[in-house]
Amino acid sequence: SMLSVLKNLGKVGLGFVACKINKQC
Repeated sequence: SMLSVLKNLGKVGLGFVACKINKQC
């Protein structure tokens, strides 16, 4: 469903932001 897709994108987005902040990419 669209909701599950958005949730997955949100998880990926948060992971990417945390990666950038921590500079541990």
